[in-house]
Amino acid sequence: MNYPGYLKIERSTSENVSRVIINRPRNPKFTMEVEVQTLANGRRRKGAIKRVQAPNSVSGSYHTYAKHLSRGERFLEEALEAEAGIAFRQ
Repeated sequence: MNYPGYLKIERSTSENVSRVIINRPRNPKFTMEVEVQTLANGRRRKGAIKRVQAPNSVSGSYHTYAKHLSRGERFLEEALEAEAGIAFRQ
């Protein structure tokens, strides 16, 4: 994984769901909260984006906003793949 400046924070909320927060503390600051489900066989499913926080300067520029959103999703995907040792893409 080569995503400098991105951090992953995970909190368990119930037995099959955990909230993962992807944070980019450098400018422009960006935070994305994703809900990840754990399946019965122990595998994890890519989650649904629940919340995105970005400064107005970023959200006004759709290109920059979309770039950070897609990089955050790829970072989460690769972090979950590395944890489980499996690939989500087929």
